[in-house]
Amino acid sequence: MKTMEEFIAYLGTPEAKERHANRLSDPAYHRLKALIENPLRDVQVVYLLEFDNGLVKVGQTRDYDTRRSAHRSFARRLGCSLIFEWRMPTDRALEHEQMLIRILRDAGGTALRGSREWFEVDPEALTDAIERFTASRSAKAVAA
Repeated sequence: MKTMEEFIAYLGTPEAKERHANRLSDPAYHRLKALIENPLRDVQVVYLLEFDNGLVKVGQTRDYDTRRSAHRSFARRLGCSLIFEWRMPTDRALEHEQMLIRILRDAGGTALRGSREWFEVDPEALTDAIERFTASRSAKAVAA
């Protein structure tokens, strides 16, 4: 059995291209390769991103890496940088995003005017919010 790294390296070799020439034109092959290279692509996740200006972004997406990159680029234009990220795969992204927003508000986070997903949050409150969210998810999983 090959490791993931060996398999990804193999996919780029001439031997693999020749052996799998008919597959290389198949869109399903490229989707599979993308999933192998980026396992969180096309998987719903909820996430929190903390920037060095004290702002926290709550969100949900099916393509975490692309979404994170977009937020990092936006932050750089404002002179900020990403200092902390947290994410969790979920099958109920919108519901869990709303839960995270409520938890952040309850923890004393202040939503920016005109936004429901950007907060000013104390770092300790952010840690507490993550712990509360993961605990509530664990409790629901046990109850189910």
